[in-house]
Amino acid sequence: MFRNAIILFAFLFVLEAFAQEKESNYYLVCPRFTPYGSSFDVSLTITNTFPEADRFELLVLPGNAISLNKAEYKSVYEFAKLSLLDADIEDYQGEASYITVNLNDSSRSGGTVSQIIMNFKAEQTNTSGIKFRGAFKKGDTVLAYLNSPKDMTDENFIDVDVEFYKPQKVADKNILFNEDSFLKIDIDKKFSNNLLIEFWIKLNDAGIDFLKIYRNSYSQPDFTLSTNKFQMFNVSSNVQAQTFLKPYFNGKKSWYHIIILTSKKDESIYFYCNNTLVAKNNLPDFFEPDNVNLVFANTNTGKSFLIDLLRIEDFNNTLGFSFANMHSISFSSDSSSLVAQYKFDSPDEFLIENENIKLETSNLKFVKSDAPLFARSPELNINLLGSSYELEWKGGDYKQAAYYILEKSSDSKPYTPVFTVQADNTQEKTYSFIDAVDESSEIVYYRIKQQNNDGSIIYSSLVKVGQGESQPFTLGQNYPNPFNPKTSIDIEVIEDSEIEITIYSLEGREIAKLFKGSLTKGLHKFSFDGEGLPSGVYLFKVEAPNFTQTKKMILTK
Repeated sequence: MFRNAIILFAFLFVLEAFAQEKESNYYLVCPRFTPYGSSFDVSLTITNTFPEADRFELLVLPGNAISLNKAEYKSVYEFAKLSLLDADIEDYQGEASYITVNLNDSSRSGGTVSQIIMNFKAEQTNTSGIKFRGAFKKGDTVLAYLNSPKDMTDENFIDVDVEFYKPQKVADKNILFNEDSFLKIDIDKKFSNNLLIEFWIKLNDAGIDFLKIYRNSYSQPDFTLSTNKFQMFNVSSNVQAQTFLKPYFNGKKSWYHIIILTSKKDESIYFYCNNTLVAKNNLPDFFEPDNVNLVFANTNTGKSFLIDLLRIEDFNNTLGFSFANMHSISFSSDSSSLVAQYKFDSPDEFLIENENIKLETSNLKFVKSDAPLFARSPELNINLLGSSYELEWKGGDYKQAAYYILEKSSDSKPYTPVFTVQADNTQEKTYSFIDAVDESSEIVYYRIKQQNNDGSIIYSSLVKVGQGESQPFTLGQNYPNPFNPKTSIDIEVIEDSEIEITIYSLEGREIAKLFKGSLTKGLHKFSFDGEGLPSGVYLFKVEAPNFTQTKKMILTK
């Protein structure tokens, strides 16, 4: 009880900070990653700042293809099921419901922090919305609405957009932890940089301890990752001081991405959920990543959870790299290295020898996965060839692709296909197409539509080019390439123009700005020195007001 109270009051601290900033008296959380056609939980945390109120009344208007299943009231003192009463709302065609909380009970009186967890069922839809209107009442008098105590109008609805994703074939399987299941991972590697652990988790129940992190031995965990009965993800430690805590609501049946990152520089360990910092602790004395033991285990009677795509990395990137790649099964980095990756598609994965990892498993079940893992989109680049454009792209997660369709949009008109090619699933290759310049259009956009084997579709980033005007420059390939550590980049400026030249890492982090300013007509050379950078693939991008070109170069040491 005491531990749960601490966590709820920590959540209250977040609520109060939010209230001060937004002039609000609630905190509403919806899941980010819910599979198509699945149920999902929404958490509403409120503070009763009106001692005279005798009830809290919540009107719920689910949008298209969403229905409200049930609601629960939770506080430090009690748990209770809440009745759903049909509401007849003018001009609303859906199934509206009233949820009423009686505040006359002393445990729900003024100042009480409480939580209403609502479970919704989604039908076959990609996106929908929910409207909420909550009011503290005394008799028939409204004392305050949720979204602003100062605003007493009847239009005080809180609108929430809910998006769903269609699971792709690339997700394949994951592992189900039923009672007495465990996966023990003994990491035995000298890390050059920092240890990063990331994985996806879906909790089928509340109040689950799912991961313990040990140092050297299994006598006592340094850290325990769990959710409590309020369904808030929490990190606890009996031996290490916690310097930051912000519990994060984890709804049942939705997926959440967890990152655990050690920092030698800060002597800290960071815990993230869905890109949000949840906790920060001091690192244990004599902590070394090669002495870390991870134990995913289910000791919770009658409860279960699922894990998918577990990665262990020797990490030397910014966290934005992990955030950007959390949906992809492929790992590619110029600065970090993959120590181990488990996609949990087959027990055979555990039989593959890895000198850095020792595994022990028990009672794991492999089941079909609906985790938000998607095929990586292809990369599209453009080159000017006189009066034509050469469009080039590589296949992203090429093993999942069936076809690539090059699409084009002129002057903001709808995209139309201009070229289709069957994907080569045996190897990564470069595809290309030559398209003539259409001088009747000022702006043209290109993109690659990747049609996957499972019927899903993903798109590359857009490439924008200005037409009807001569292009201001042509960009040659750097020389030498590969290089170590210096290389030269040639730009032929066709007409005087403002030019910007930038070097990026492969994941999009800016490395250097070689030039920014005006260049006159003629050939210009720029030198790039990769001293101090790790080996890998880098991008050099040249931008003019209406034209951009990007090429790859390889640093080898």
